[in-house]
Amino acid sequence: MYLSKKYKYILFYVVLTVIPIVLISAITYKVLNHHLQQDIVEKNQEILRQTNNFLYLLRDSDASVTDVEDREKMIYYGLASSIFGEHSEVVILDEKQNAVFATNPHLVTKVQNYPIFDDEQQDGYYIVDYLNVERLLSFSFHPITEWYLIVLTPTEEVYRNISYIKTFMTTIAITSTIFLLLLVYYVSSRLYRSTNDLKKRLKEMEEQDLILGEERKVFFKDELWEIELSFNKMVKRYSKMAYENRVNFNEAKLLALQAQINPHFLHNALETINSIAIIHRVPLISEISRSLSKMFRYNTVSDGNYVMLREEIEHVENYLTVQLIRFDELIEKEIDVSEEVLDCRVIKFVLQPIIENCFEHAFKDVTGGGIIHIQAYREDEHIVLRVYDNGSGIAEDDRNRLNWSLQEKAASLPNNGSAGEGTSVGILNVNNRIKLAFGNEYGVFVEEIELPGTAIRITMPFIQNS
Repeated sequence: MYLSKKYKYILFYVVLTVIPIVLISAITYKVLNHHLQQDIVEKNQEILRQTNNFLYLLRDSDASVTDVEDREKMIYYGLASSIFGEHSEVVILDEKQNAVFATNPHLVTKVQNYPIFDDEQQDGYYIVDYLNVERLLSFSFHPITEWYLIVLTPTEEVYRNISYIKTFMTTIAITSTIFLLLLVYYVSSRLYRSTNDLKKRLKEMEEQDLILGEERKVFFKDELWEIELSFNKMVKRYSKMAYENRVNFNEAKLLALQAQINPHFLHNALETINSIAIIHRVPLISEISRSLSKMFRYNTVSDGNYVMLREEIEHVENYLTVQLIRFDELIEKEIDVSEEVLDCRVIKFVLQPIIENCFEHAFKDVTGGGIIHIQAYREDEHIVLRVYDNGSGIAEDDRNRLNWSLQEKAASLPNNGSAGEGTSVGILNVNNRIKLAFGNEYGVFVEEIELPGTAIRITMPFIQNS
């Protein structure tokens, strides 16, 4: 299930802040409400004790019995209606649980069943249920009169004055929750902004529609800011590489088009020369024209950028045939190719530019004894093509500079007039094409050897042609 990071932030902060606030508010309300209720009950108990004492003084006065009874009834009803609430009921029992007074005679039997008389306490309270109404039963015992003054009041009446606490705490909880939710949404949106921008940029990169974004100004810099900064640098470098590759591709395409002007005309012309040479019995001309004809066919007929190594080797042999005739046996060729790699897929024209450098630079002033040795073999999961010549070689500084350029996929070496300057273009072209096709771990490398001359090593993945 996909869940956006923004909503993950929201859920995380809700669990971290909103839920604890709601729980704390509920617990605070419970504790505060309990203490206030306890305080009210204790105050009512104190009023009940004072009233019981007052009744004792009233009975001990010199007034007539009739007057005392009338005043007692007035006090009882006043007590029931004013001090504890208008819905309160009063019951007075003597030590033998006989009713002395009751605002509701039906309550006497009910009260007698309550565990008031089982305790040795002189006063206390209980929560009881009478007529499906929860009531607070408060009682006080006077040791002289030996009367129990009992008052039953609905708990709703008792706690009416603190009912605002529930409303107040509920309002605070709801307000705090709404405020925290808005704050969590705002903070999560701000935190998600960097991630969302990075996501959009990656999507653009996936769709090959890269636009270098401006660096955001942020007050607090974090890991996401560093990732975004690194990504912008990567996009800038990638865009530059992509532009250079497009330029190189267009240039190569132009050169290919220029090279393919009337290829069939040239091929037919070479075949005509070959026929004339055979008629006049000139085998060298026949061999040169036939090799050139095959080279043109390889250049124009083969489809795509990939060929079998067998075809590439055959093309190189045709090229060497023409060149060795030109040098009149001053140079010899040695080709050692493993059967295992002949049917593997390689980049087209991967060997000719390397061998061409041998004739143009290594054997520029050759007087004899020149050797070009070509090897092809498998090494683990790689194909290795190695071209060695015993020519003039390349200076160590030029070799190091050339290898650095090959590693960095540079288009050319600095124009400093060094010995390696002319050799770099063809090698770099081959190197760039291999890296674009197979990855940076493959390419061209100039080996350091003890023998005189130069050794070029080319590595490509071992891919059998299916």
